[in-house]
Amino acid sequence: MKQIIVALSLFASTFRMSADSPLEAPAYGELKRDNPCAFAVNVKDYGAMGDWKTDDTQAFQRALNAAGLRGKKDLDNALAAPKTLVVVPPGHYRITETLVLDWRHKRLEIQGVGGVDSFGSHPALKDQRLPYGYCELIWDGMDDGTLLEMINCSGSILRNIALNGSGKAGTLLSIDSIRKDEYKGTGTSGRLAFFNMAFARAKNGIVCGARSYPNSADMSFYDCNFRNLSGACFKTCSDQNVDYTFIRPHMLFSGIGFHCERGGNLTVTMAAMMSCRIGLKVDNGGWNAGNYHFTGLHMEANSPKHGYQVAVAGGLINIVFSGLAIQNQRGPREAGFDKPLFDLDNGASVVVIGGMINNAPIAHLKPTRSAMYSPTFISFYNCRMPVTFTDRQAIVTEGRSGFSLTNCFVGNKFVERFVELPDGEKASSPYDLQD
Repeated sequence: MKQIIVALSLFASTFRMSADSPLEAPAYGELKRDNPCAFAVNVKDYGAMGDWKTDDTQAFQRALNAAGLRGKKDLDNALAAPKTLVVVPPGHYRITETLVLDWRHKRLEIQGVGGVDSFGSHPALKDQRLPYGYCELIWDGMDDGTLLEMINCSGSILRNIALNGSGKAGTLLSIDSIRKDEYKGTGTSGRLAFFNMAFARAKNGIVCGARSYPNSADMSFYDCNFRNLSGACFKTCSDQNVDYTFIRPHMLFSGIGFHCERGGNLTVTMAAMMSCRIGLKVDNGGWNAGNYHFTGLHMEANSPKHGYQVAVAGGLINIVFSGLAIQNQRGPREAGFDKPLFDLDNGASVVVIGGMINNAPIAHLKPTRSAMYSPTFISFYNCRMPVTFTDRQAIVTEGRSGFSLTNCFVGNKFVERFVELPDGEKASSPYDLQD
């Protein structure tokens, strides 16, 4: 019986807040990790209010620091140490300065309570000030600022939190392996996982490697929502940023879904993009070239001002779309919808398997500029294209570029095999694509 009482007392003392000074800043690792009961921090126990009005920046950072590692000894044993949980109760937390997670926050888990909703308030709610979730961090700092920054913070998990840029944040989540002014060694911000997060009302949602070259990589995103982002929902800035996995992302009313400046590797499953200008943008293949695989991508636009393109890409990269559905609700030739779905340049290669392509023009292929690169090329397999190829406007090739159709329906014609080679010669085919 005494052992039970002692255990309960120990458990209660772990969660007891100091009544005398709840805002007193704790040192990193205030929670003793050798205490088996010390596994949770509640941000409200450190002074956060979540009432839209109070500046919760310092209270939030104190809670994060309290759950952090204590020093090099903890860092060396971080992989063996249990994760520390930071609990964020339902609320709308006003943030005026960048929140920082660094090496002292490795293997941290931040858990929001109440969930997020990127599609707007439920009609039944009387309080319409809940646009992006019941657990929300709201940026109220300087214009073009960053809400949350993760630096050399590997192994961490974030769940059920909405990041709201209030229309003036530059980046909602910045991920770097090391600080720009501390370019020594490599560091890592890998093995990160994000569940049911929402990113809204900023220039960029997530930016990886903007300030450091290597190792902002190896991340997974599950059921995350992106909305009203004028720049990119997800952006990588280095060819060393590789191995990203997205499961069921929703991207709405934004500029670019995925923007990879210098190659990388990206796998996306069951993504829905509605009224986004560009699905995938790759500026150029880098050291890791670029391999991108989309399965079950659905793109849709219902307004000319949100005219869209599936991929705008250049360089020695490979993109595969399996099960691609493209829907334009206003007609393929209406102003705003006259850009090619695939705008490829300088050796980019795209394969579309099982696509429903309801828009024209389909592709514009620009020539490869380097003799060392393969031709710019796009291949369609088992696709349906309810468009015509009159006057060769649907697919335009220039210089060293070409395309192929295999077992496709084009308009009302079945095309078993058609190839246009980069030198302008056509492979033999019994089917004529001209009207």
